[in-house]
Amino acid sequence: MSFQTKLVLKKLSNERLAFSMPLSFKILSLIIALILFIFISFFSSDLPGEFVLSNIVPIILFLLSVLSTLYHERWIFDKNNNYIKYQFGLVFLYKSKLIKVQDIKHLELIHFITGKEKKTARSSTNFIKKHFNLLALRMKDGELLKVEFFNSSLKMESAARSIAEYCRLTVVSA
Repeated sequence: MSFQTKLVLKKLSNERLAFSMPLSFKILSLIIALILFIFISFFSSDLPGEFVLSNIVPIILFLLSVLSTLYHERWIFDKNNNYIKYQFGLVFLYKSKLIKVQDIKHLELIHFITGKEKKTARSSTNFIKKHFNLLALRMKDGELLKVEFFNSSLKMESAARSIAEYCRLTVVSA
């Protein structure tokens, strides 16, 4: 089992495909939360109700770990009902957006580089570059819905092909 924070594409049934947070992310976040809880319990004061200032950082990290365990993000592609559902938020407190497939113009693959200029001692300029690959839904009204960022353009293209084939959409590189 590999640890990933990126969404993972998986087939739920013959009719449904999901792009969602991997289980390994939630398990690792839960393990970190449990370790921090044990640390806080072990090093807290023996006096009830007394707050130990040295526990503030572990408490904040514990709360962040719990929130990341509860975080929910998922795209569901339902080819029988011709819709895509986007859900994000915390386990029971999440927002859903329903998108009709017929409102989508195409899947868009966007490659871009960000960075800033870095001066070196030799007076030549270098750029600290970061390559990004974005898989997005281009709506017929021109709106762009960002699905996921990828480190690898090959992984993005593979996911795009699967989704496009599943939802009968075209793929366009920008």
